[in-house]
Amino acid sequence: LGMNQLVLIALCWFAVNYLYILKVQPFINQLFNKRKYNLQLVESQFIENIAHLKSYEDLVREFTDILRKTLSFTDFYIMRRNEESGNYVLKSGEFLNLSDYIQSLFLKNNDLMNKSLVETDPLYSPVRNELLGIFTHLNCEFILPFIHNEKIIVILTMPERKNPKQLTLDEMHFVNNLKKDRKRG
Repeated sequence: LGMNQLVLIALCWFAVNYLYILKVQPFINQLFNKRKYNLQLVESQFIENIAHLKSYEDLVREFTDILRKTLSFTDFYIMRRNEESGNYVLKSGEFLNLSDYIQSLFLKNNDLMNKSLVETDPLYSPVRNELLGIFTHLNCEFILPFIHNEKIIVILTMPERKNPKQLTLDEMHFVNNLKKDRKRG
């Protein structure tokens, strides 16, 4: 083969690969990874929507609506931090006092905390009993702290989902990304 023919073959090969990457691969990803694709789509819509929200309550409502629709959570409870006492107000009106160690863990971790992970992960062994007590007291399977200016301002708790399956890694990343995206909006 001559040099011109090799260059022509290389250009054709490049064009075919370029089209494959731009058109065919996204379609295949959407087809076979539909759940992940849908979560990414919902996340991008959330980013657009939060720019128009007027209050923190609107943000929390939008956040919980998305989790309810996409991940089949049935209920949420939002515990706000009482500035005077530093405790968190429960549904019953009583206060939840978190130890300094648990608060520092929430500040450091700052991601969705899963009860089943706390039960099994050696990382949580020093505080496992205290954390499991909090999960039991709050009657929840998931805890998600919201942090602003190095303080936990809200703790969102979620019971089991309608769907009894555990959250997938993609779904956990989705929740954590949504939470991080609220800062960008």
